[in-house]
Amino acid sequence: MGIIYDCCKKKKKFDDKPSFIFGLKNLGNTCFMNSSLQCILNAKKLLNNIEKIQNRKNPNMRLINEILIFLDKLKNGETLLNPEKIKAILSEVEEKYKYNEQNDANEFITIFLNQLLKDLKGIGEYWIEKIPNGELEKNAFEKLEKRFFLPNKSFLLNLFYGRLKREYICENGHTCLIKFNNYNTLILPQPEKSNNIIDLLKLYQKSKKIDDTILCNICKSELKYSIKTTIYDIPEYLILCLEKEMIYSSPGLEYPKIINASDFTENNNGKYSLFSLIVYFGDRERGHYTAKCEKNDIWYHISDSVYKTIALNEIKDKNSIILFYEKI
Repeated sequence: MGIIYDCCKKKKKFDDKPSFIFGLKNLGNTCFMNSSLQCILNAKKLLNNIEKIQNRKNPNMRLINEILIFLDKLKNGETLLNPEKIKAILSEVEEKYKYNEQNDANEFITIFLNQLLKDLKGIGEYWIEKIPNGELEKNAFEKLEKRFFLPNKSFLLNLFYGRLKREYICENGHTCLIKFNNYNTLILPQPEKSNNIIDLLKLYQKSKKIDDTILCNICKSELKYSIKTTIYDIPEYLILCLEKEMIYSSPGLEYPKIINASDFTENNNGKYSLFSLIVYFGDRERGHYTAKCEKNDIWYHISDSVYKTIALNEIKDKNSIILFYEKI
C-alpha cells in the first residue's frame, strides 16, 4: 500500500507527539535564519511526513537529512542545535549566506522551502483541491500545473504551496488574460486604513490599475487595464509576511489567533490557527529577529539559543512581521 503522507486530502488525527523545545546557535548575524527555522520546524505535519521517508541515504536530500539529524538529537535530549550545515547547504543556492551578514527572514523562508521542494521531489502524494471550469481560466491553470506543480510533485506542495489567480481586465470590464502563479508566502501591502490582518488580505486582492495597455480580443483594441489578484487556494500552512516599514509607520498589526478563510476569499473555507510568528526589533538596516512558537499548548519566546515561556497576552507584538497559520 505504501506510505500514507499527512496532508489535507482527508481529515485525520495526527500523531500526538510532543513538540521539542530547543535553541539554535547564532553563527554570526544568523538570527534571521534561526527564527525562521524555529517556525518552520514547528509545523508538525511537515515533521511527521519527513520522519516517514524511507530512503534517508538519498544524496539529493541533504537538507532533509539535516532535519532528521536535528530530530534525532532532540529525541536524545539535546536542547541546543547548530544549524551550520543547513546554512552551508543554502549558501550553495544563495551566495550571500556564505557570509556573516544579516538578511531578511521572509526571503530565507522562501529559499528554504524551495530547497526542501527540490529535496522532496517525487516523495509523497500531491493532489488538486479544485479545477476551474472556464476555458480561459482552465488553460491558465494547466499551464501552471505543467510548469511548477507536476515537475515538483511531493507532499510539500499541499503543505506550503498555494495558487494565485491574476485577471487582466480592460477598462471596459472584459477579462483579456488570466494567469496563475504559485506562492509559499504572501507579502501583504501597507495598510490604507485598517491594520487588521483580514483587511490586509482583502487589500492584497484589490484590483490595481496598471499604467500600460493590453490588447483586448473582445474590444479589438489596445486599452488600459487593471489586474485583479485572487487567492485561489490556500495550503495547509499559510505564511503571511509584512514589510519592515509597517512596524515603523503603524501601531502594529492586529491578528487573531484563529482566522476563517471565508472571511477574505470567495473559494476557500476552513479555519487557520496561529502557531508561530517572527518578531523584528531594530531599525531599517540592522536589528534582531526572534520567534514566538506554540509548543505543547505553551507559548515560548525564542531568541537564538535562549527561550522562555510567555503568557497568552504576550503573543501579540507590535513588531510582529511574519505570521504562521495552520489549517485546523
